[in-house]
Amino acid sequence: MTSSEHAEVDEPALRAQARTLWIEDRARLVFHSPHLATLAMHLLIVPIVDERLPTAATDGVSIFVNPYWIHKLDAATRVFVLAHEVWHNALLHFHRRGSREPRRWNVATDHEVNQLLARDGMKLPDDCVNFPAWPDASAEEVYARLGEEASHDRGPDADVHLDDEEAGESERGQKCASRLTDPARFGPIRGRRDSGWTPVVRGEATDAWRTRIVVHREALWGLLPNEVRSTVEAVVRPTLPWPALLADFVTRASGGRFQWHPPSRRHAHRGLFLPSRRDELLRIAVAVDTSASTEEAWPAFASELRRIVQSFGRYELRLLQCDAEVQADEVYEPSRPLPTNLPLRGGGGTDFEPVFACLAGSSPTALVYLTDGYGIAPPEPPPYPVLWVLTPGGTAPVGWGRRVALGRG
Repeated sequence: MTSSEHAEVDEPALRAQARTLWIEDRARLVFHSPHLATLAMHLLIVPIVDERLPTAATDGVSIFVNPYWIHKLDAATRVFVLAHEVWHNALLHFHRRGSREPRRWNVATDHEVNQLLARDGMKLPDDCVNFPAWPDASAEEVYARLGEEASHDRGPDADVHLDDEEAGESERGQKCASRLTDPARFGPIRGRRDSGWTPVVRGEATDAWRTRIVVHREALWGLLPNEVRSTVEAVVRPTLPWPALLADFVTRASGGRFQWHPPSRRHAHRGLFLPSRRDELLRIAVAVDTSASTEEAWPAFASELRRIVQSFGRYELRLLQCDAEVQADEVYEPSRPLPTNLPLRGGGGTDFEPVFACLAGSSPTALVYLTDGYGIAPPEPPPYPVLWVLTPGGTAPVGWGRRVALGRG
């Protein structure tokens, strides 16, 4: 657009069109990487006209995009930028920065992301940050190398560094950095400030992304070089909250498989191919020790459990309440979801064996057992995986099965 064309633009309509474009691109991303597309669904798309945002950025909750710039990109490049922003979150770049200088860290993380997308078969735009000599280097390693190169006044590609105006906000929002050599590409943004643009990284975003990483780890980790994978694992595992471990257990027990129907032809005339997800049926059993020790933990546990099973689309959740014997045995599914305020029944002594006896003929995909662990359990494990979810101060009743403590996170 020329400056005169800019003056004639209906900017609210341009913003709405930009948002629609990227929502459609998010559907296209499914065909390249279903798991990245699923992760992209967690990010709001917010068009912004602000001189601090010539291209795109993410704060862990939203993706902000300059609508003038995005309209100049072809569909393949828009999908690339969308995937780029998703990876910034999935690789926990905000958390990994620590006290590093934000401008150089932003360049290093852009290189890390762009190399991953290249490995995954995407074509890199000509103006993106890329050091071909460092294909498998983590952002931390690239950051160190950039510092060494700068100290010798011979950066490998000086043009890729952010200018001062863009760098001023980079520590608070992860940008899609590129060689910003053509100001006309970015529209009439100079001197503009957008009230919707608050480039501050959301503190709660890191924990949410830790959980999402665990759920999709099997699919995403295969794309990462060893150094990057080990770096991200080191950030995720030591502080992983119990909801992430619960989601990880359920996803692994189900096989973590996603399938996709062929795209609908109804929207082909628009150049838009919308797939629908066909999830395999999740069959899972959950047992609750209804002694007094679990009463306080039950609401948070039930809420997280409800969120996890709903994310599978199709599920059968068999919920058994047991003290010394089974007090309730109910099946919940999408048409009959787990109630938000389900009262626990019983409250006497604890015996785990009745639950395993009830499940003996059905052999569920997995069993999750909420308990303090103090009771009688079978000496041998069943033929399906078991996760003991232990209330604060609890202990696993037997040596078999996985365990997670609610006191973490």
